[in-house]
Amino acid sequence: MIKREILKKWYKYQQKKQDKTFDSHWYMRFGWLTQPFSGLDQLNDLFEIHSPRRFTFADSFYAEEDGRHFIFFEEVDDQHPVGFLSVLEVFKDGTYTEPTAILKLDYHLSYPCVFKIDHDWYMIPETTANKTIELWKCTKFPFVWEQHSVLMDNIEAVDTTPFYHEGLWYLFTSTRRNCKKFGDRLDLFFTENLLQPEWKEHPQNPVCTGKLQCRMAGKPFIYKDMLVRP
Repeated sequence: MIKREILKKWYKYQQKKQDKTFDSHWYMRFGWLTQPFSGLDQLNDLFEIHSPRRFTFADSFYAEEDGRHFIFFEEVDDQHPVGFLSVLEVFKDGTYTEPTAILKLDYHLSYPCVFKIDHDWYMIPETTANKTIELWKCTKFPFVWEQHSVLMDNIEAVDTTPFYHEGLWYLFTSTRRNCKKFGDRLDLFFTENLLQPEWKEHPQNPVCTGKLQCRMAGKPFIYKDMLVRP
C-alpha cells in the first residue's frame, strides 16, 4: 500500500511537471454486430460507457446469463484508491445500469476474468498484490462472490486466464520470473481439474517472450477453426 501511494504521488507530480494539456480517460464500448467484425469502421456502431471524472474503468469482461448481458470491470475511485471489481448490465438500445461493486479487498483487484464451469460462474481476478492466483465462485449472479480456493500462492502473476481444451484446463499468465517486468514473458500451466488442480508447467515455458507485450487481453476463443489468443 505504501509503495503504491508513493508511485501515485510521483505520477501526479510528473504530470504537473510536464504541464500536460490533456487528461487520460478510459471508457468501455459495447454493442451487437449484425455481421462478423471486419473493420474498425464498425466501432462507430458501438455504444460508449464513460466513467465519472473521479473514476477509472478498465479490464472489461462480458457475460450472458438468462438472456441478460453484463460487463464486469475494474474500478478505482477516491474512496477506494486500490482497484476493486464492479458489474453493470447493458441493453440493446445502448442504455446500461449504474455500476455495482462486487468485490473490494485490502489489496488491488483487476482483470475480472469470468467464466462458467457447468452451470456455475467463476472468476479469476488479478491479485498479484497478494502474491496469489485466486478462484472465486458466484453464489448469486452477478453480485455475490466468495473465494473458492487459491490456485497458486507465493507467485507474482497478472492477467491470469483459463482455457478448457480437449480435457485439460490451461492457465495463461504473465509472471515476473527471471524478467524485469510483467509482459516480458507468458507462462502456461495445465491440469485436469481446475477446481482441484494439480498443476504442471508447460515444458516450453515461457511460451512467449520478447519486448512485445505477452500479457493476456481476454479469454482465448475459436474463430474459423483456429484458436485465437488475445
